[in-house]
Amino acid sequence: MSHVTPTPEQPAVPAGLRTLIYYVALTVGFLGLLASGLVAIYLPEQAENTGQAVGVINGALLFLTGALGVAYRPTR
Repeated sequence: MSHVTPTPEQPAVPAGLRTLIYYVALTVGFLGLLASGLVAIYLPEQAENTGQAVGVINGALLFLTGALGVAYRPTR
């Protein structure tokens, strides 16, 4: 029997980087939503293209944040 206490594994992505990515994704998502809404109001002929671009950008950000294990945990 070994008396060595196992050490907890360190996450592959540092907590500070995950927090930064969370806030960047939150900000970009908000700006994309705002831009698609304003374009639909002021430039309706560009609304479809803008909506598609915002969808691609938000999808890529969701993939990145999910892959890095970013989660909002208000209790921590």
